[in-house]
Amino acid sequence: MLENNKVPIISRGLPYRSVSEAEQSRRVARKPKYGSPFKIPTTGIESTVCHYPIRLDVYGNGCGHDCTYCYSKSISHFFQRWDNTNPLNANIDDIKSTFRRIFETKKKDKLRPYLETFVPIRLGGMTDLFQPIDTERRLSLETLKLLNHYDYPAIIVTKGSALINNEDALNLLAEGNYLVQVTITTASEEYSRLVEPGAPTPKARIDLIKQLKVRGIPVQGRVSPLFPLVPVGRDPNDLSAPRLKYFSLDLIDEIIGAGAFHVIAEFLRLSGFARNFFRNATGVDLYEFYTNKASCSLLSYRKYPQADKVLLFKIIRERCLSSSIGFSVCPDEGDDPGLDTTVNCCGTDGLPGFENCLNRERLNIDINEADFTPGLTTVTESNKEVQDVQA
Repeated sequence: MLENNKVPIISRGLPYRSVSEAEQSRRVARKPKYGSPFKIPTTGIESTVCHYPIRLDVYGNGCGHDCTYCYSKSISHFFQRWDNTNPLNANIDDIKSTFRRIFETKKKDKLRPYLETFVPIRLGGMTDLFQPIDTERRLSLETLKLLNHYDYPAIIVTKGSALINNEDALNLLAEGNYLVQVTITTASEEYSRLVEPGAPTPKARIDLIKQLKVRGIPVQGRVSPLFPLVPVGRDPNDLSAPRLKYFSLDLIDEIIGAGAFHVIAEFLRLSGFARNFFRNATGVDLYEFYTNKASCSLLSYRKYPQADKVLLFKIIRERCLSSSIGFSVCPDEGDDPGLDTTVNCCGTDGLPGFENCLNRERLNIDINEADFTPGLTTVTESNKEVQDVQA
């Protein structure tokens, strides 16, 4: 995976730890109940940056995909709550009661100001709705039926284990008001098996984009996280630089070829936990690609500098523009490079039901919304010219 680095600095770091035996015993003893599945962030990146920060996570404290880079996994490990084989799940009846209370009564509810105005919610913001366990629990189907009943719009972020070839779920998506962002981080089957051991193969996720596209369901490719190609301070076009071969532009070509109308990129924020998980799985220390700034704890994360991010973002953006599809960056806090080809960084321009959002002051108002066609190609020649000036 690592090129031009004959003597990589590798230390094994902390071993992988799942839920301890003591914690498992405590769980059984106290019969833990999943907390509120709804989350409206009031602090941090989402509260100030995201246009659709309202999350509905049906599963929590574990995911069968067990991706090494997952920040949710890092947090759960910090509290020794991660269980990738048996995650907790919300009570679907409680979720139904929330919707009934808001749309069928006048009772007070802290979610009322958001839900009754149909601000789109995000499914899978922290834990994948269609993770492997859902093939047994089937909570995704109950959730989709509920949202369809109220014609409620939602953005689904997923790797799609329980969605691929699932006719029941695909039909429900086609009947409702959804935007699906299929997360793919590498085109390499080998690297994916190491880094995302429980997730569908990249090819299967490309096939999922095709399945959604053919049913008329708006679908995007989400490269999240986007891994660096070279260490900080090196040009991605410099072939002499040490090179991490996890991400490649071939992935963008495959996403485009599958029929996605938009690509979203979000750079890897590297926690100490994620560094150790990745290193133990691959033998590669990602700290070699980030700054040398010391982290105060395993939960602290390092960010790739914006100037270095932009070099790679622009390469991906140009690839998207050359194929006449949209591109946007899911920005870090205070770190929006202004490269979006859409008004909304989620690429929802023109999609019915997605007009209402939060943090509207961050919308890219310099782009003419009339240039966009809902759910189809979102870039026009005139829009290219506007973006080239901005870049």
